[in-house]
Amino acid sequence: LKCPDPFWNVVKLLFLTFLGVLLALVMIYNSLRGERRTGEHKRSTLTTELRILTNYLQLISVISSVDMNWSKEVLGLFTGHGYAGTIAEQVFSYSCLMKSSDGQSLVYSRALLLNLAPLVLFAVNLLYWASVKRYRRRDLDFATSVIGSQVIIIFMLHPAIVKQNLAFYSCREIGDGVSYLNADLSITCWKGDHLTWALALVIPGTVLWLIVAPLWLLKFLFSRRRFFEDPKLRAKYGFVFKGLKRPYFYWEGWIMLRKIALICTSVYLTFLERRIQGLASLAILMVAYYVQDRCEPYSQRDLNVLERVSIFVALVTVYCGMCFVTDGLSQGSKLALFFVLLASNLYFFAFLGMKIYKNIPDVSHLRAKLFGRLKSNTNPRHHPVENRKTLPIKLDATP
Repeated sequence: LKCPDPFWNVVKLLFLTFLGVLLALVMIYNSLRGERRTGEHKRSTLTTELRILTNYLQLISVISSVDMNWSKEVLGLFTGHGYAGTIAEQVFSYSCLMKSSDGQSLVYSRALLLNLAPLVLFAVNLLYWASVKRYRRRDLDFATSVIGSQVIIIFMLHPAIVKQNLAFYSCREIGDGVSYLNADLSITCWKGDHLTWALALVIPGTVLWLIVAPLWLLKFLFSRRRFFEDPKLRAKYGFVFKGLKRPYFYWEGWIMLRKIALICTSVYLTFLERRIQGLASLAILMVAYYVQDRCEPYSQRDLNVLERVSIFVALVTVYCGMCFVTDGLSQGSKLALFFVLLASNLYFFAFLGMKIYKNIPDVSHLRAKLFGRLKSNTNPRHHPVENRKTLPIKLDATP
């Protein structure tokens, strides 16, 4: 692992921090605000759309991490997806700023930052809502705001934490049978610092974020599934089940399992031929598309279509990646594959944009109000007689 230029690293960090905070604030604001406004959660699907978008970006980011001999144009396209989809993974850039002078590998500082990130952000979360309650809104439900925000923060961090921890166990034998870490071949696996960090941090973190947290959330939702219309419960945990039909309240757990399977493919199948990695990813996505098509877990048809489109774009991405590893691929063919990927991604974002524009209550209300006012100003038939202002007529009673 090599750190980038310090100046551009700082610029990148500022951009990523701004992007991550903005995305998190939009999701938190919409999730909490929707439950404070009577009946809005029954109309607006913005929370579900943002969740599908985040899952899609994380999915493409995991796929792009597989070495498929991508062209520079495709890598440029994936850079934007990676920044937005797995902002937490860019903690590598933060670890470069705190690189120790003793030459310790960046793998350890990255593992430390990612595993402690939920706790640090939880403290920030507490301080923020405590200040809001003290200085701006005395009637704020403090516990609901904190829990609802933290659920979204963990949702954004989870794939990056799991990928980092699983990569900590990915080793290969070189030479005399000694295993070295794939992420940094200067580290000997299960000896010295690697063993210490694994026992003290990575293994507990893997158990917590890969097993305990998902199972606890599913168990909690299963025990509360009859109370999903309760505003407080929806504000706290609704981000993971809003927009789903009641029998499919666990669907986000299935999507999480799909992401973990793809992460395992990208981390543990590196010793195999790249086409094998592509075929394994293709099989996982085909199963995901089939299950989505058969179950249709979302309560609205457009949301089911959006989820299918996101999986289809991921399938196209993997298939194009398998074409890139073909020997003797011409520059023209690489450019054609790039345009296929670009068109499929643009289609997804266009479909998502139209869906968001039509379904945000505030936008719909503003659009109707604006167009209605313009229409009424240009058409006199929209001015009823009783609403027109008329000057009073004074009649002189004297002859």
